[in-house]
Amino acid sequence: MKYIKVISATVLCMSLAACGAKAEEPAVKTDEEETAAETALNSPEHDDEAQPEQSKEPNAEFELPEGTVSLYIPEEGWSASIVDDKVIITPQDYEETWMYVYFDDFFGVCGTGLEQRKDIISGRPAISGYYDGKPWWDYTTVGEFETTQLIITKAGMHWDEKEPNETADIILHSIVIH
Repeated sequence: MKYIKVISATVLCMSLAACGAKAEEPAVKTDEEETAAETALNSPEHDDEAQPEQSKEPNAEFELPEGTVSLYIPEEGWSASIVDDKVIITPQDYEETWMYVYFDDFFGVCGTGLEQRKDIISGRPAISGYYDGKPWWDYTTVGEFETTQLIITKAGMHWDEKEPNETADIILHSIVIH
């Protein structure tokens, strides 16, 4: 558990350091650009790419202080447990790789190299963050901004490999919040 805290602190520090990497101001989008971007995000082509190939029914339930979360955990090769009011999901084939599922009323990220995409998870609005043009999401928030949200983050190594990311996507889209 101490190891996870040390790794988490290291990831947080690296993320914060990356925020200062560019000194340029972010570009302000016009209403036309916003509309075009939202249309592209909500197009059928985008939905096909964002959705996992197969959806799974939840097979595990976790009671957290803010509510209960059900989700699919593959029976072989993946495990999940609650530590410090977070569900920690780990793939056995990829050491030092994990997902966190937890509730938080304040979640902030660095905007440098970030692309956000809208989605619906468990009937609630969700936003997934993709860094530096990567094809796989790095975090997802479920719920309205400035409220307690369900947060799903990926940390550690091996998130540049296809198999853990595809499984993480299936897990993400299986989530039901009670």
